[in-house]
Amino acid sequence: MSGGKTKLSRQLQCFTATLVVVAICALVATFSGCGKAIRRAQSPDSAFTKFDDRKSTSKFIGDVCGVNGLRPSQIEGIGLVVGLEGTGSEPSPSGQKDYLLRELKSSKTTANAKAAIASPNTSMVMLRGLIPAGAKKGDRMDIEIVTLPDTDTTSLKYGELLPTELRPMAFLSRSVKLGNVMGSAKGRVLVDSLFDGGRDEQSQLKGRILGGGIIGEDRDLTLVVNTEETSVKVTRSIAYSINQRYSTYTASGRDNTATPVTDRIIELSVPQAYQYNLGRFIQSLLAMSYGESVDERVSRLDELDRRISDPATSQRAAIELEAIGEEGLPSLERALKHPDFEVRFYVAESLAYMGRTDGIPHLKLAAESEPAFRWHALTALASIDSKSAKTALFDLFDVQSAETRYGAFRALTACCPDDHRITGQMLANDFHFHQIPSKGPAMIHFSRTRRPEIVLFGGQDMVADNFLYVEAGMTIKAVGNQRVQITRFDPVDGESQFSCSAEISELIRTLAKLGFGYTTMLELCREADGEGTLNSRLVINAAPRIGSKSMADSVNGNLESDDISDRYIANPAPDLFSDVELNSSDPADSNPE
Repeated sequence: MSGGKTKLSRQLQCFTATLVVVAICALVATFSGCGKAIRRAQSPDSAFTKFDDRKSTSKFIGDVCGVNGLRPSQIEGIGLVVGLEGTGSEPSPSGQKDYLLRELKSSKTTANAKAAIASPNTSMVMLRGLIPAGAKKGDRMDIEIVTLPDTDTTSLKYGELLPTELRPMAFLSRSVKLGNVMGSAKGRVLVDSLFDGGRDEQSQLKGRILGGGIIGEDRDLTLVVNTEETSVKVTRSIAYSINQRYSTYTASGRDNTATPVTDRIIELSVPQAYQYNLGRFIQSLLAMSYGESVDERVSRLDELDRRISDPATSQRAAIELEAIGEEGLPSLERALKHPDFEVRFYVAESLAYMGRTDGIPHLKLAAESEPAFRWHALTALASIDSKSAKTALFDLFDVQSAETRYGAFRALTACCPDDHRITGQMLANDFHFHQIPSKGPAMIHFSRTRRPEIVLFGGQDMVADNFLYVEAGMTIKAVGNQRVQITRFDPVDGESQFSCSAEISELIRTLAKLGFGYTTMLELCREADGEGTLNSRLVINAAPRIGSKSMADSVNGNLESDDISDRYIANPAPDLFSDVELNSSDPADSNPE
């Protein structure tokens, strides 16, 4: 048993290390974006500090403040997966098993906890989730599930997790040390083999529940003032400057973005314009000046007007002008006409977070053609409350890039979820299905984060005439005349047959009516794609990420220093598109372009 615990401990350490690496990579991309021009703040999880190459004598928030709350918070749980149809097992004696028995008895989710755990149709599992920066109570998160190392369970496929509490946890011998409850989880398990196509044992013994976690408390952000000056005076000056620049609205009206709570701590609320890009808000905020005189402001605006036209400094200048607000607009508007695309993009992004529409064409072009800028361009477009920004996003449904098309869909579901062109339906009480009008090539997209979701782009494509799919108890076969026959066998009711159109959309809807869920849909499409009978491009998890492959090369030191993505400041926290991923590869379509 001690060997099993040691192996579990190594798995937990590996899992934690992976999460830390992901977070560090995002932060490294942030720091590498400005090279030697950015130094780390005193706070361990600050994202952005001062510009050392400036000539201005103004004092900046990033010079004296760090940001707390940017690191994701990991919470865990021990739960029971049910509905495994003989592939589960009774766990060996352990502290985890004792804990689960107590939890099941106290929650009364099963009539007989001991019998439920001993059943071959159940399996004890470890759960892990991340509460991202800026999260609010009630927000959802993905949950990763893994069996214990010494389990006799053979597969978690088709399993469903019973409601489980999540909290910080530590395991010591036969005891479990617990923190406060910070969330909960439940839902259908999607095993890793479903996405990576693997048939090895391990890929059947771990998986995730998309959007299955509910966050139980706010993840607050605070500014920490570190200065030898009189802290109360500085803290109030900083809070005043922030509230003059940024507006935050609640149900009761306008509210302060910055609220001093001690002589060194300022609580932060995220303004509406930055709701999809927390990292951008932090970058802009730390680039703000405080207590700046009129002469200092005029001098700095002149300096920024020069720097914004230089591709080597335009990115940082744009963020600083964005932080200034209205007075920075003239310089940004002039630079939007600059011949260099990189300069125009940085300017367009800043204008977007200032509520301006001038840069929309440049953001749209970047989303379509520049992978290193795509995440940022789509997020900026989603942040603009204007019809023209939404039109640009809808136009992106017609392009070739799968990442751009699905990214535009994700952006639109965030900023205008009720638009009839993107609204879908829940099928089989298991997954969301959306059929999107598009002039681009037919494409079917399956999500691997946030929620089980199928998005079908394009026309009424059909499966091929030789289409055939077989799984236990079901056969689906093309029978000519653009029809498909579905044959089911039930041990009680015997054989039954159904017929539907060979259109992919109708096949999905028909199977859903018969009770088949997300797992069957993806397995069917993966097999048909491999056999060439799908007639639509299959893509899995093509959501834009913070940084492209070239950005990853930049972090690893494999990119030439003059590449634009090497100088780009990445967002330090997962937001609109990018979730913290243990495996961010796209197994079904390695080239999302």
